[in-house]
Amino acid sequence: MKEYLIGTGGWAYFKIPRIHPLVAYSKAFNFVEANSTFYQIPSLRDVETWRRLVPPDFYFTVRSHSSITHKRQLQLTPETFETFETNM
Repeated sequence: MKEYLIGTGGWAYFKIPRIHPLVAYSKAFNFVEANSTFYQIPSLRDVETWRRLVPPDFYFTVRSHSSITHKRQLQLTPETFETFETNM
């Protein structure tokens, strides 16, 4: 049987009173695209927090930072790899 990952782009708009938006989101979906990574590379601390807020079988994908997709147009340059390595 095939497995499908169902989700949306982002969780910030998923608001339920007194529940963190990512926690609420993870109760409805098992997958999310982290859109914020397009605009700013998150700290390792933030990413670790995201992981702690969701169940173990929850999946994340991240958007490439805009400097990779727009500025460098997906070209494999040393600067592109530096962007990937930021905050690692």
